[in-house]
Amino acid sequence: EKLVFTKSGKWTVAFLLFASFLFVLIGSAIVSFGFKVLGVIGMFMDVDGGTTEMSSWMPFSTFSVFTFATNQAVESDFGNAGYMIGVFYLAFAFLVTAFLMPLVQIVGLMFLWLKPLTLGKQKWYYFLAEIFGAWAAIDVFIVALIIGTLEMGQLSGFLLGSVCTHVIDLINNVLVPSGWVSQNDATCLYVASSMEAGTGLLLTAALLTNLLAQVILRSAHKALHERETVVREAKLRSLTNDHKHAPHKPLNCFVRGVIRLSVRLQLLQLLNGGDLDATDGTSEIVCAAGPVTRW
Repeated sequence: EKLVFTKSGKWTVAFLLFASFLFVLIGSAIVSFGFKVLGVIGMFMDVDGGTTEMSSWMPFSTFSVFTFATNQAVESDFGNAGYMIGVFYLAFAFLVTAFLMPLVQIVGLMFLWLKPLTLGKQKWYYFLAEIFGAWAAIDVFIVALIIGTLEMGQLSGFLLGSVCTHVIDLINNVLVPSGWVSQNDATCLYVASSMEAGTGLLLTAALLTNLLAQVILRSAHKALHERETVVREAKLRSLTNDHKHAPHKPLNCFVRGVIRLSVRLQLLQLLNGGDLDATDGTSEIVCAAGPVTRW
């Protein structure tokens, strides 16, 4: 059964692909997640109103994560080339898999879906779409972001360890009652993480892209199978017709003529009692597609 999409269905899929492309662009540019440093340390970070780089609220987008990692490699005090190369490699790998490859995958799916292609080019675009889909890891980034958001608060409680236990009584018994520290900051350090609007756009883009990739790739696979079947059947019919209309080869005609002559000679020998001289006449080898040979 042949798979056929209506015109409205075809353009609906194309529109959703374009929307996914925009969602990836916008979701990567705006804030996706952020960290809020609470506790006494967070209060000291905001002592000047949070106008400096050391603010207790630290928002991040896909692009700012990349720039933050590269700046960390450049501004580090390690002075180790291997460390810088490793951090740069991780930063670029993150940018390629979480931003560039999802966009390239969507463009490849768009070409495979809308552009009229020959059988060879359709196979090539199908192959590239599979590769780009394997390298696009925006869904992995979203899963890691969700897990990190859920675990960051608990993880921050272990950062200072037993150091905070020596001052927690001072904070609760002196600083909180006096109004110097609010009840929400009645600890040394707590990092609260949150997901922002960018995460929603990236999640929507990931779900749409994966769904559309399944529809387009399965449709393309079925179309490739149908086109290959048509080409294979056409070649088979062509070979069959060539075989039917091909002339007999002279060598085969000559062999058949020799066999006929041999049979006739044997029959004449039997009729004349073994005397081959009684066949005083001519014998002919007649070929259907060749000249007459007389013996």
